[in-house]
Amino acid sequence: YRIDAFPTILVFRKDDAGTTQHESYHGERSVKAITGWADHFVAQEKKEIPKTRTVDTNKDGVADSHTGVGCMISGLLHVQRAPGMLKIQAVSGSHDFNWETMDVSHMVNHLSFGPFLSEQAWMVLPPHIAASVGALDDRSFTSDQHVPTTHEHYVKVVRHEVSPPSSWKVDPVTSYGYVVHSNNIQKEGEVPTLRLNYDILPI
Repeated sequence: YRIDAFPTILVFRKDDAGTTQHESYHGERSVKAITGWADHFVAQEKKEIPKTRTVDTNKDGVADSHTGVGCMISGLLHVQRAPGMLKIQAVSGSHDFNWETMDVSHMVNHLSFGPFLSEQAWMVLPPHIAASVGALDDRSFTSDQHVPTTHEHYVKVVRHEVSPPSSWKVDPVTSYGYVVHSNNIQKEGEVPTLRLNYDILPI
């Protein structure tokens, strides 16, 4: 069961005998949080609440345990129009990690720069520019399971301004596309990390 962090808490149900299906705890490492989460399973067993494999004890929209692996990161960052780096690495004051088995394989569901585009704006953009707005979208990157692997993405952001024909009676559309080069570094003793380096090219 790929134990990468200590402590790791897994749930094995009686009716899961003979299978490898289990749930992993991802919640807060405090007595109140863990006991509240455990009470939730007791209530399920007593049929006081419906059985579920995705538990959100405090109902904050973030699952405290589920059957999936890893984590999902989403959000919006406001940054200066200057080169920068987004660094993702496992850090915790309540865990110790086994870096030799740490796997930062990942899928990029969506990455874009600039304001969100309206449906009308997408229709105005030429196909090659529209494709560059989310050049990393839906791409997967896999680590070697035997060697600690760091993934690096180098992104060059380019501003595009598209002026549709006057007969369309539509305002010009500004978008930020990018080109990306990705590689990985395999080095014994290095903490597996995901780094996204970006540079916004001058107009």
